[in-house]
Amino acid sequence: MLTERQMAILNLLIKIYTAEGAPIGSKRIVEEGIKASSATIRNELSALEKKGLIQKEHTSSGRVPSIEGFRYFAEFMLDSAGVSEHDFRMIYHAFEPDFFKQSDILKSAANVLAELTGFTAFVLSNVTSERILTGFSIIPLNTHAAMAVLITDNTNTTTKFFNLPKTFLSKDLKLLEQIVHDRLLGNPLLAVHYKIRTELPQLLHRYFKVTIGVMPLFEHLFEDLFEEEVFVSGKLNALNYIDSADSDALKRLYQFFGETDEVASIIREITKDRLTVDIGDGRHSLFQDLSLITQPYDIPGNKQGIIAMLGPVNLDYVRIVGMMSAMSKLLSLKLYDYDRYVGSNHYEIN
Repeated sequence: MLTERQMAILNLLIKIYTAEGAPIGSKRIVEEGIKASSATIRNELSALEKKGLIQKEHTSSGRVPSIEGFRYFAEFMLDSAGVSEHDFRMIYHAFEPDFFKQSDILKSAANVLAELTGFTAFVLSNVTSERILTGFSIIPLNTHAAMAVLITDNTNTTTKFFNLPKTFLSKDLKLLEQIVHDRLLGNPLLAVHYKIRTELPQLLHRYFKVTIGVMPLFEHLFEDLFEEEVFVSGKLNALNYIDSADSDALKRLYQFFGETDEVASIIREITKDRLTVDIGDGRHSLFQDLSLITQPYDIPGNKQGIIAMLGPVNLDYVRIVGMMSAMSKLLSLKLYDYDRYVGSNHYEIN
């Protein structure tokens, strides 16, 4: 553990370095208000260096935080953090519009975080296996096409447009709805996925005279529900914190952001029941020397989602942590408010 003075020095050094990006010497630390002689400060800097929390720059006698130093700061010295009036106002205004889909709320959260920070933001909904299919309907568009509306957890809607199989009659759309209502509605998505793969192929002949094209249609209608819901904003911001000369790394990182299941797996792996800062651990080869900050948020129905931020190691942790905490609270409030309105039929989901 660090002494009180060592913690004050590390805190000041990180604050200055994240603001200016330059090595800090003992003279600057004294000037900033640490009450000790330059000799004492040098001794404390040497102690912090031996602990691996700071390191010397080859081009200067000053020190900069190491990855371990940033990690220690985030884990032990950020007990609580405030959020600036400007950041709070921007987050609050992001949730002012009327939203007709839960996914639009989550997209808005990711967009405002990326805009405010200049980093890459992620918002995950609750785990796919926990969601329940609560509604399904089909709306004919013309003689050849229709739209399916799938609802999970009563509030989250997905729409799917499709062309009717050539063998379909108009009454077959009603049969399609009946199968879903009889066999799939009210089940967790994991069970829905299982039933589509195992039970439905054996049952279709009871409902349809001609079953050609019906099973592929079921798979098409439901395929999106079984993917993790991950909303990513600020992908191009990665250009600012990855070596621009390494074009291959930039390309692989950008492509990785589109790998929904893998992104969700890494974020869920490090997330605890509180804000978590994962610095330079390299859980993925592309994340080495980067900082991944995650924060849970509440979803109606005693469920949890996750917001996350990916950026450089030397970011302003005090500001980011405060912002993530505020986003978690305001996002949860918006989702509960949305759930209450949907439940009382103040408007319909289209």
